[in-house]
Amino acid sequence: MYGSNPLEMTLAIYKQRAEDQKVFYHNANVKEIVKKTENIAMAEVIIDNIKDYGLMHSSHFINEAIIKATRLGLEPMSDYFDSRLQKVDHCFDSSTQ
Repeated sequence: MYGSNPLEMTLAIYKQRAEDQKVFYHNANVKEIVKKTENIAMAEVIIDNIKDYGLMHSSHFINEAIIKATRLGLEPMSDYFDSRLQKVDHCFDSSTQ
């Protein structure tokens, strides 16, 4: 809705896109509508529940939301970032100088 995913909506992130202007041109108060969707508690629930998904599951869709949630200091962000660290069984040796 209005170019935002649910996590962005709970953090009241407004992204203006040309497609939205075509579809929602009749509503001049889109920013105010998105601001009313702010719900920090729900954002924390969403972040807490997506942390166990794979590394690239939704990362490219929620960049702005992750940045804003980090700036707001939301509690589940530390667990989310910890879950992004991946253990690997191999190591790369390089002789590049």
